[in-house]
Amino acid sequence: MERKNYKLLEQIVRNKIPCLFISPHFDDAALSCGGLISYLSDKTKVVVVNVFTEANEPPYTLSTKVFLGRCGYKNAKKLFEQRKLEDSLSFKNLKVQIINLGFVDALWRKDANVGLLIKFLGRFIPEIIHVYKTGRLHVLKGKVSEKDDQIMLQIKKRISDIVRGENAVLFLPLSIGNHVDHVIVKDVCSQLNLTKVFWLDYPYSLKSKVTNGFWDKYKFNTLSFNENQDDRMKLIKGYKTQISGLFPGGNIKLVPEKYFWKV
Repeated sequence: MERKNYKLLEQIVRNKIPCLFISPHFDDAALSCGGLISYLSDKTKVVVVNVFTEANEPPYTLSTKVFLGRCGYKNAKKLFEQRKLEDSLSFKNLKVQIINLGFVDALWRKDANVGLLIKFLGRFIPEIIHVYKTGRLHVLKGKVSEKDDQIMLQIKKRISDIVRGENAVLFLPLSIGNHVDHVIVKDVCSQLNLTKVFWLDYPYSLKSKVTNGFWDKYKFNTLSFNENQDDRMKLIKGYKTQISGLFPGGNIKLVPEKYFWKV
């Protein structure tokens, strides 16, 4: 193994520092960090915290219907039950603790403060009662709605409670691809007073670049990690409901995992 920029990993292993991978959705940590998770899993405490792990009841927006169809489902609750099972089975052979926080995925988040008339009309036009009305124009724009302020506070408290009393390292998405759930996780966890390592969101990083002046604000150590990639591939293939949407034609082309932490 090349030792350049591996000092942080060596410190983690030597001191058995707990590592928490804060995954916006069930598959994100495996997609971007599967090799590193496998590498660390028998050397220290590794926890995967899945944040947005639930869907709401119908009515569904057009975007949610498209997503469901791509996954081969009509019922969102059943899809998320399957995704939870996929996640559990994917990690079963690794010494990894999984914690599901139970927050509702952005595509399904509804505005809890609409009036009775809007709520009634929402039965026929579901978009008007959802926080993010479409996938492409809202969920993937990277702009977090102020209606998510309370959820962000709740997520911060839940993660703070999980790491309380531990000198843990948090592994977080850089939010490449601008999915609002990834942005929320990055923004919330960036406020915590712990060592933070950002990962490059795969496969979104194949098409998107880091924006918003992120690199201009800080100096970073960088690690390209290419160990345990067979294990990473096995993890990714376990998320069968997501493969066709993430990898058209089922062609999974792995690239080295990328990590960044402040100097």
